[in-house]
Amino acid sequence: MSDVIAEVGRDDAATMAETSAGTALALVLMANAALALMAFRVSIGAAILAGVMLISMFSPVGSGIGLLGMAVSGIVVAKADRRFAACYVVFCALWLAGSFALHEDLRETGFVVGGLLLVSAAIGAAYAALAERNRAAAVRISGFEEEREESIKGERSRIARELHDIVAHHITMASMHASVVSMAQDPEQRDKSLKVIAGSTRQALTELRWMLHVLQNDDDEESADGESARDLRLGATLGSIRQNLEALGFATAVDYDPKTLAGLPVETDLALGRILQEAATNVVKHGDRAQKVRISIGQTATSVHLVVRNGVAKAGPSAIPSSGMGLENMRTRASQRGGQVDAGGDGEVWIVRCELPLR
Repeated sequence: MSDVIAEVGRDDAATMAETSAGTALALVLMANAALALMAFRVSIGAAILAGVMLISMFSPVGSGIGLLGMAVSGIVVAKADRRFAACYVVFCALWLAGSFALHEDLRETGFVVGGLLLVSAAIGAAYAALAERNRAAAVRISGFEEEREESIKGERSRIARELHDIVAHHITMASMHASVVSMAQDPEQRDKSLKVIAGSTRQALTELRWMLHVLQNDDDEESADGESARDLRLGATLGSIRQNLEALGFATAVDYDPKTLAGLPVETDLALGRILQEAATNVVKHGDRAQKVRISIGQTATSVHLVVRNGVAKAGPSAIPSSGMGLENMRTRASQRGGQVDAGGDGEVWIVRCELPLR
């Protein structure tokens, strides 16, 4: 009878050993699967590994899986969400404390396991901080690149606007007067047109030289000085435009107070001059010579006003091609100074109104 009982005991022990070995193998396979999942999604793989660690606390392979979980804590800290990473590190610390309570043999090497957790988590935190700094630097660099592109785009638009205003006005005047010279029978009229052609081309060269000076010296319009600056000021522009229009047969009336021009800020003065030039160019292209062109400049306590009125010709389209940039350039110049430009027809009269603040 005792032999039978002993045989049964040996069979039960063998069965338990086989079961323990099978459980250990299953835990090891689950841990490896969790590691594989971490390659695709760190948080999912780490959560499964934490579950395997918890189960393995009561198995012979528990210490090995626990060491594995401690070792990968750095990856979790580096790659996973901060709150999840913090929870994982706390779990590892609690697992370590529980393992010490259950397995006395781990207490002698506990400082090694704890050190592994600390070093791995510290390396992961350092990596995460470096990655965050690199991402922030990349965002700043991207912002700088966008800002640079916008700056280049804005500068190209400014250069195109300046070239348009110079070429469109002065070359239009010269072209119109060249046509007058070729067709006029009156020697006096031809002499007037030739003088206008000479004056327009000379002024175009002056303004081109000024623009090149600004580009080469990285200056703004406010820094314009000397003879070129005087030629660009509104008073000189008014006189030149009136002379050119009258030489083309447009009766012109100019109404302004010289004191108003004398007190204008330089940048406002130059902007008004450019806007007036473009308005005058449109008069030459589309205006009715039978109606008087009226130019008025007034001032209030807070702003200065420019108004240009001219009749609209009933003939076909002008022989001078239009760039389509004129009105848009006027509005852009005004908006850059905090003002606005409105243009439109009132019956047979075309009116351009500009308002710029005094600042």
